Amino acid sequence: MGLAYVWMPIMTTFLCATSMRSAKRKWPGLTVMQLIGVGLASMILFDLLIESFWVRTQLYAYPTTIHALSLWGGETYQFPVYESLFWGAVWASTGILFYFRDDRGRTVLDRGIDRVKAVRYHSALRVLAMVGYINSLFMVYNVIMIWISFSADPVPSGYPSWLLTGNCGIGTDYECPGPDVHVPLPGSGPNPPFTGRN
Repeated sequence: MGLAYVWMPIMTTFLCATSMRSAKRKWPGLTVMQLIGVGLASMILFDLLIESFWVRTQLYAYPTTIHALSLWGGETYQFPVYESLFWGAVWASTGILFYFRDDRGRTVLDRGIDRVKAVRYHSALRVLAMVGYINSLFMVYNVIMIWISFSADPVPSGYPSWLLTGNCGIGTDYECPGPDVHVPLPGSGPNPPFTGRN
């Protein structure tokens, strides 16, 4: 992915803020909540377009999805639409922070930094605040997606090996997730016999 977790958050932050600035120029009367809605909608749409392209070209895959809530559900290139809702919100949150900076270029996370007397640490503290904020968002996103995955439909058959990465299916001892495959927990007993599907 070419260090996507480095360049993508920066790119989407600027893209989100740019979409909000463009909307404000076109419709000067937009409220704060409407501007936030513009930023959120732009990132949901951007994620939907770029990730659906990536899964169609087999750059990566979403083997476990709820088929009814996915584009091309049940195919090896299925894409869960709810991914765009949640991941688009993660991307939008940094762009919204960037857009609503004060006259000194500070986000809401930087407020009160002037009270820290060690001026040479201000930049490091601002970076740490942003890293903590983004990691908190990642945690919330992951908890939601893991919870949703417990309701996933069966993994479609036919995935090439590089899209399953040895986690389940042929070549492993584990069935791929599905409604009839229990999640192994400590003390839950042995896994059911591997049938070789997927």
